Amino acid sequence: MRIAQIAPSFGQTGGPEIVCSQLTDALVEKGADVTLFAPGDWKTSAKHVITIPESLWNMSGFKEQTEIERRNINLENLFRILRDRDLFDIIHIHSQRYAASISALTSKPCVVTLHNRITARDFHQLLDSGAIPVAISSGRASKLDPIGTTIIRNGIPVRNIEPSLVPGSGLICIGRITEPKGIHIAIEIAKAAGKRLDIYGRVGNISGRQEYFEQHIRPRLGEDIVFHGQVSQQELLTALRNAEALISPIVGGLLTVPLVVMESLACGTPVIGTSINDPILFEGAGKIGVYSDTYRDLVAAARDTETFDRNDCRAFAEKNFDSLVMAYEYLKLYDVILGK
Repeated sequence: MRIAQIAPSFGQTGGPEIVCSQLTDALVEKGADVTLFAPGDWKTSAKHVITIPESLWNMSGFKEQTEIERRNINLENLFRILRDRDLFDIIHIHSQRYAASISALTSKPCVVTLHNRITARDFHQLLDSGAIPVAISSGRASKLDPIGTTIIRNGIPVRNIEPSLVPGSGLICIGRITEPKGIHIAIEIAKAAGKRLDIYGRVGNISGRQEYFEQHIRPRLGEDIVFHGQVSQQELLTALRNAEALISPIVGGLLTVPLVVMESLACGTPVIGTSINDPILFEGAGKIGVYSDTYRDLVAAARDTETFDRNDCRAFAEKNFDSLVMAYEYLKLYDVILGK
């Protein structure tokens, strides 16, 4: 089976990009014949077809690009597969915006992972093109087609993440510094619980984010509320290992398990956050974290993190969120599609 993975055009740092990269490497680890179609600055253990010289976010003239210019670069990246489509048995697309066009232009089966929300009309256009959509959670799937959509959860290389099974110190919050991420709520929870909070994330150059940081975050910083900004992935994992719990009060709740929640559990660190509409988390309820839309529940959990079991956190991550598990599920789907 010859598999083509089609990466998004942006840098190798966003959620869909990370999942595409980690799935590709996990498939290689499982012995699959995989080729990654991606920008030239991507790192991969698979065969690599360079689609554009570098990721959009890393282009020196990114801010000056016109909408049409950027769209054409994006299409060049995604449509490069059509030149080599006959070399593959399965085409797996990780950018859903133009996936219907790619699927319609080839007779090869196209799997499309729905990393982002999708409207009913766009979803049915995808189906009409012959593509095979995959939802990343039951919460997402329930909002799509009533006939049932394949569900394969995202994964991370849990096996490569070193855990800490001894109690940590203080709370940690990780994410883009935007209001929907609930950083201000995390601060309130930490203060109410009497705990130190370390905040990691990128403010960026967007005026709305900078305004949010200056008005709602900076005035609350101090000895026990510390902002570290953007750091490397290894520094983040070290910080997660050393924390009592991850605070993740996403405004409006979630339909999928965020990668940072998976990383936290892989480190052995419990998660305290707003509800996530994925029943898989019910299996570990009370032992690996608390997921509630009630502020009082989150504060109580932050006060008493000793009730969680770090061994259970790690075991749960190994069972459910390792990228090898994700790769295994996709290989099963590919086999079904090809009639094997």
